[in-house]
Amino acid sequence: MLSPHEVLEIALRVENEGADFYRDLAESTNNENQGPVFRFLSSQERSHAETFRSLLKRFEEEAVELVNWDDAGAYMEDLTKEAVFSDRLHDAMNSSDYDEAIALAIEVEKKSIAFYRSFVNNVKTETADALEKIIAEEEKHIELLEGLR
Repeated sequence: MLSPHEVLEIALRVENEGADFYRDLAESTNNENQGPVFRFLSSQERSHAETFRSLLKRFEEEAVELVNWDDAGAYMEDLTKEAVFSDRLHDAMNSSDYDEAIALAIEVEKKSIAFYRSFVNNVKTETADALEKIIAEEEKHIELLEGLR
């Protein structure tokens, strides 16, 4: 089982990737309806990252005790990038296929929710509460994205 520190590190990476992805979409779209939504989603993901970053500070002592976290962290980053922010997503964005990018972004939000839900019952209450709040926000992101279709 992953420690709270590890869960938060992974979640932080997911949210930072999401913020960058939505920022890039906002900068590349010419659609006046999509740009504001993508900017909003980017700011939401940054806010989620801040939540995880502040929780991580509470687990700094634990991080010192983790064996080979740097190696595991690099592995988890690669796994997260492929599982959540796949090359398909970046390819769709780069080709300006916004319909596909939106569909894939919805998929990413769903994967993020599933990832966070998998940990809710296995972490400290404080972290579980943060995860639950972020899950609710990610569900709202899906609604926003579906509105762009």
